[in-house]
Amino acid sequence: CAAKNCVTSKVQFIWNDVLKWKSPELLNFIVMNPPFHTHGKIDIALGEKFIISAANNLVKNGSLHMVSNRHLPYENIISKHFKEWKEIGGNNKFKVILAEKPLAVSKKTP
Repeated sequence: CAAKNCVTSKVQFIWNDVLKWKSPELLNFIVMNPPFHTHGKIDIALGEKFIISAANNLVKNGSLHMVSNRHLPYENIISKHFKEWKEIGGNNKFKVILAEKPLAVSKKTP
């Protein structure tokens, strides 16, 4: 668990239903590895909802750090909800994406 590996008062770990949760104050950054299965079936929309929720909970210059399986096509939804994004790491199975500056469109309900 991340909380056990990061012992500092500067970071807060929240365990909640990200599809329903709204941060009481906007966040500077979010780190995620969104799920893409619902009841054992691939569900890309689930990961997309995580990305939209992240954009809705970030400050104007906030950033999303996300890892996902390489074959998952999240780049289109990221482009719709963040001003800037780039792949910053990965291999043939995974990719690490940094998305910055959520767009105003993200502040609407998904």
